[in-house]
Amino acid sequence: MQMLASLSDDQFALIGCGVALVFSFGLMSLSYFLGSARQTSEAADTLRFETARTENDQDRPVRHAA
Repeated sequence: MQMLASLSDDQFALIGCGVALVFSFGLMSLSYFLGSARQTSEAADTLRFETARTENDQDRPVRHAA
């Protein structure tokens, strides 16, 4: 704590900015990786749904307009 007390206002502000940058980068990285994982999961779900729908449509008889 004595080290923080010996810092000038400018040095303390620079350290605060550095901490804010590191925190922002960490939050951005976390958001990127969680978003990528979610999109990959949604893409797999969509592919699975489209495949199931296509397979079910082949079993269904074709109805023509009267």
